[in-house]
Amino acid sequence: MTSTHDYLSSFQYHCLSSEESSNELIPHIIKLGKLIHQQWNDFIKECIIAISYGKRLVITSENSTLNDLKKEDIIEIIDVNPANNQVLYFGPAIPAKYTPLLHMIHYARNDIQVQLMITLKKDGAKHFRMFPVSRLDKEKTFMDLIKSVLTSLQTQDNVILDEKNLIMTSPTIQKIETSIKKVGETNENTWSR
Repeated sequence: MTSTHDYLSSFQYHCLSSEESSNELIPHIIKLGKLIHQQWNDFIKECIIAISYGKRLVITSENSTLNDLKKEDIIEIIDVNPANNQVLYFGPAIPAKYTPLLHMIHYARNDIQVQLMITLKKDGAKHFRMFPVSRLDKEKTFMDLIKSVLTSLQTQDNVILDEKNLIMTSPTIQKIETSIKKVGETNENTWSR
């Protein structure tokens, strides 16, 4: 699904304020970053952490370092308009490329509090074992991608986008922490199906 990047590169980002966020969820994001680094560092290339906060999405920025997240690495997404390819945010950093996708999940599913957008290293899939998961077909447009992800999330918590990208979701921070620790423990590698 190389076209996923094509959809996302067409979005324009508008910073309403470069002030750092003082959101109460920032310590939780920093803690999750350290846990993900500790548990998955050998097989993930990147992980974006997003937590819902009312109508906003508190999210790690582009190229943030998981084991050394700071307040300035975290931004708040105010709104995403997929019809006009516009993203409104505040914070001193640049939004990650998957921000529009994660915000649309946040917008549509108020029962999902935490999302992780994971990009694996070249051979990471053979180590990344998890269950349950659903796999998407290649989608032609951003809105088709959103529809497919939301349909998959009706029955599964985790969605494989392509050979190296996965979204994990959770209704709580505590549950995602447990899921992070359990990745790799299952005997079935559902990724490589």
